[in-house]
Amino acid sequence: MVNFAIPKKILIQADKAAFLESRSRSELFREAIKCYLNEREEKKKDFASIRRSAASLNLSEKEAMVLVDKARDELVINQ
Repeated sequence: MVNFAIPKKILIQADKAAFLESRSRSELFREAIKCYLNEREEKKKDFASIRRSAASLNLSEKEAMVLVDKARDELVINQ
């Protein structure tokens, strides 16, 4: 068993989502943590790829991240 504090507003939203999905609160939090950890691992892979690409283009990591941020902004604008 693990205990942690969570803001009441988020807990209410989580309970509502769990109810609507016929899940327990524990199931919902387990799935959320699993998704977070998977997403974190994917980001690590993406950043490693960015570093390799930057190196092959003779860009600093900072310059590469500026380009990534610009690309993300364009994606948001085009959605």
